[in-house]
Amino acid sequence: MPSLEGRGYCQAEKEWGNEFDNEKNYEEKWKDAEAKLQKFLADYNANTSMIPTEDYNSYLEEAKFYQEVSKMHPGDVNKKLQLAADMIIQEAPLESAA
Repeated sequence: MPSLEGRGYCQAEKEWGNEFDNEKNYEEKWKDAEAKLQKFLADYNANTSMIPTEDYNSYLEEAKFYQEVSKMHPGDVNKKLQLAADMIIQEAPLESAA
């Protein structure tokens, strides 16, 4: 019986560790998304047609993530970045949107 208790404890510890890692990854991804949208505003003056076609997918991924998070945590969102994300998503080329 003690081995089962130990196994249960280890499993709980492992799950807590995974949850912590996921939270860290989430925070890093959030910072990456904000940085990418800031870059879009600064480098391309919020003009989606200036984003090189080969780079559009990376901007689109970050914009979708930012939009998803903004729905879950509306208080944490920068409205300017939210508008930039919406613009990138709305004006995505057809091959990127698929």
